[in-house]
Amino acid sequence: MRYSLFIVVMTSATCFSYSACCRPLPPQPTAPTKVDGWKDSDSGSGFRVRAALMLKQGESSSSGNLGIKVTNIFEAEPCGDVGIEYNRRATFQFFNSANGQVFCEDTVPDKANWRITCVDIIGVDDIGVRDISTAENWVLFELRKHD
Repeated sequence: MRYSLFIVVMTSATCFSYSACCRPLPPQPTAPTKVDGWKDSDSGSGFRVRAALMLKQGESSSSGNLGIKVTNIFEAEPCGDVGIEYNRRATFQFFNSANGQVFCEDTVPDKANWRITCVDIIGVDDIGVRDISTAENWVLFELRKHD
């Protein structure tokens, strides 16, 4: 009896402490009504915006020889370790649109500015993720080049 009570107390304490570390999932964003697409404009903040895009998982877009594809969209893991898994995130594949050669892939958290790993090849420095919707499977982001 005493052993059973110990097991119940320990199980309850473990479950309580685990759930106390969790946070609620962030609300789903609303899709924008207009996205600029591929462009080259001065942001006024020390970088140029090469593109402002919204892509669904599996979709791609290209301009010239640079293509980008959203290969995966992940929901936040509110009970996980604090890190990028704690937020929604998307995996982006950068490729040569002329021949399909993949340059690199980066997984980027929501609301983050991320240095692209193949920056020397593609001529774009950062990807800025504005919103990720896991309900509708889309990502809103910008591709940026530093001045």
